Amino acid sequence: MEPETYIAYIRSDPVASNLLQQSRPDIYQAVQIGDTDVVDLYLMEVYNHKMKVYHKLQQRQRMIDANPNSVEAQTAIMANIHRIAIKENFEKAMEEIPESFVSVHMLYIPVEINGRPVQVFVDSGAQITVISRTLCDHCGIGHLIDKSVKGRAVGVGTAESVGRIHAVPLKIGTKLYTTSFMVLEGGPVDCLLGLDMLRRHRCVIDLDQNVIRIGGESLPFLTEQQTKTSMLDEKTPLGYTPDPPVAQKKSAPINLIPQLTYSEQNLQSLLDMGVDRDRAIQALTAANDNLDAAIDLI
Repeated sequence: MEPETYIAYIRSDPVASNLLQQSRPDIYQAVQIGDTDVVDLYLMEVYNHKMKVYHKLQQRQRMIDANPNSVEAQTAIMANIHRIAIKENFEKAMEEIPESFVSVHMLYIPVEINGRPVQVFVDSGAQITVISRTLCDHCGIGHLIDKSVKGRAVGVGTAESVGRIHAVPLKIGTKLYTTSFMVLEGGPVDCLLGLDMLRRHRCVIDLDQNVIRIGGESLPFLTEQQTKTSMLDEKTPLGYTPDPPVAQKKSAPINLIPQLTYSEQNLQSLLDMGVDRDRAIQALTAANDNLDAAIDLI
């Protein structure tokens, strides 16, 4: 494939673009700027890796054909059956739900906390509404933290709190609501509206209209362009643009969304083919642990 053809393909296919961005951000950047020299070297690298993989698979098949009843051959046969089933499942997903391979923008709305404009993350999977210690100080409510009340924020992951603020004025749309916040020392988001807040005010998350309904009002969720940064971007905390700048203390991220995993069996298969371990892990993670798709990414 010519580099120009590959660049046009990646730019036109959001799924392929997303997979490339996760597995090889350097090549993704080269595609974005149209660097045909870098892309050409990458395509040669991919071809060479695929040839190595092909020869390994041929060697394995010859071993199976030579003694199909051996333990090694039977193990390889079962692995091939498993691999084919996963490949078919992967192709079915690519055909019917290709959007599942593209990163989904999370749900954010603009609010005011104690009169300060903030973008907050709406998470019905979180048990309780939380706010970061830094954002508390920015909104002028840090002095209200009751450190005698400790707890744990529970979502897909958990995080220990440093205290609680019992009552804070929160403006959503045109109405004021009083809510309580569990205060976290740090995390991937500065403010999160959890199930306690959503239930209390009978909020409706309407994904068809892309709005949240609360108190008789409908508030549109922010678009990706309107949101200052992704919830997983640790460089710039989401929630506000400090004026003047507020010093940030970087902390370990809270696991609020499930992380992609890979099987040791597929990893070992790539390692046996001579693929570098880090590259193998990147490819398997980007391909949702699909061995054939990972091979195509290498």
